[in-house]
Amino acid sequence: MEDFINELIADLTAELTETDNNFNEVALKSKVNNAVRDVIMARHYPDYYSEEKKVLDLNRYYSTIRRIALYDYNSIGVENVEQYSVNETTYTPVERNKLFSGINALC
Repeated sequence: MEDFINELIADLTAELTETDNNFNEVALKSKVNNAVRDVIMARHYPDYYSEEKKVLDLNRYYSTIRRIALYDYNSIGVENVEQYSVNETTYTPVERNKLFSGINALC
């Protein structure tokens, strides 16, 4: 599982260091770990699922977990904000739970 999480962190770090002047690696790691835990909870793995089987399954959701972690990272400081404006342009962020579409429980 550690290799899977480290790959996500490396992938997002490469992207964010290019675009975010205030990149915070500690915050990113927290958001990646939380996104993985949330997907694990959503999948409801049976007790007999080994760590190896979980990682194989989670790899199917790599892009989704990455999107959730990035969403959470970009939401730092604006949690629970439904709408905001920048230079007279209004943004309405997607609801976080919509990022989980396509993730179904195993049992």
